[in-house]
Amino acid sequence: MCKLFVDEGRHQRAPRVLPIFTIVAMAIACALFLVPPSSARTISVPGNAPSIKGAMIQARSGDIILVSCGTYRESDIRVKPGVSLWSGTLQPDCVTIDAGQQGRCLIFSDADSTTNVVGFTLRGGTAPQSGGQSPGYGGAVLATNSAARITRCNFTGNSAQYGGALAATGQRGPVLKQCRFDRNEASASGGALHWASNSGSLRGCTLVLNGAQVDGGALTVFEGRLGVSNSLMSRNSAGNFGGALSLTRAEATVTGTVMAANMGGLAGGALACRESSPSFRHCTLHGNDADGDGTVLALKASNPVFESCVITGSGRQIVEASDSQPRIAGSNLMVHSSDQPMTWPGILAPLQASAGNLAVDPLYCSPETGDFHLQDRSPCLAQSGSAQIGALGQGCGAQFPRDVVD
Repeated sequence: MCKLFVDEGRHQRAPRVLPIFTIVAMAIACALFLVPPSSARTISVPGNAPSIKGAMIQARSGDIILVSCGTYRESDIRVKPGVSLWSGTLQPDCVTIDAGQQGRCLIFSDADSTTNVVGFTLRGGTAPQSGGQSPGYGGAVLATNSAARITRCNFTGNSAQYGGALAATGQRGPVLKQCRFDRNEASASGGALHWASNSGSLRGCTLVLNGAQVDGGALTVFEGRLGVSNSLMSRNSAGNFGGALSLTRAEATVTGTVMAANMGGLAGGALACRESSPSFRHCTLHGNDADGDGTVLALKASNPVFESCVITGSGRQIVEASDSQPRIAGSNLMVHSSDQPMTWPGILAPLQASAGNLAVDPLYCSPETGDFHLQDRSPCLAQSGSAQIGALGQGCGAQFPRDVVD
């Protein structure tokens, strides 16, 4: 791990700061994808500015704000386009921005992809219910038409009406890599994230224990477009539909992702779709549930595609569908119920014997502890002429989500 500050206490105490040229050199070595232009300045906090907000006021496009480890009780920090905001170690356990329920932590407006935030914990953020910019949206972060890159950040204990941790709106959306969202709450939709942007992605992210009173316990995509890859959505809950993910007139591509033990109140423990036809490739859905029918999927005027996916667990009717027909190919579905063990139930039954589909035990390593890698005898491992089925291959105990490398 690279360490840019040798910190001897919280930020209120003066840290021992390495020479400025050493800091810049180490930062570049640690984050080559964030190489600043030659004219960039480095503004240290608290060395050159007493607060992050104060440093941001000084900053101009191309500058780096380098924050010493500690807890900073600040809110509504407006991140200028083209500015890089880095914690001292580029890891989330270094710097916490605690908004103290006084507003959001960070606000982005019209930021391009040269805008970076790396290595922060964002907590205690809340979206204003009236007045200000986009009331009700984004507890910790509001990103309006912004393609900012947010890397290795933790979002915890934030709340909003839409997007308990983050809301993205406008034509451009952010890219989030290796971020963790836990225990964020939405009084309406999107316990962790509400996505209404036409671009953006989640890569190698973890979304756990988030909740929404209506839809999308972890994530809601509303009339937007989003890519999700190599991520984990687990133990999230929604009061109505979509324990993990809810889509409304949206486009989504989900690859290499695990959705496990999520709970949809009325239907769609894993996924709820309205007028949306997302694509799932090499995904694992396990142990998702709902109080009503459609324990895994709730579909209305939607035709999702599942390719090389594993769907396992127990339940009654795993799909609740209206004017919808999922397409499933090269996948494995094993659902236990009292009257239909290890079969494809309901509207899925005609698909069982077609398109290379299976109905067998995938032989996960340890599903009870959340390890959905495959044992070496698994029928879902890649065979001659067939691709691996599911999000994870062989390798019990391996890290997931894995580190994202550009």
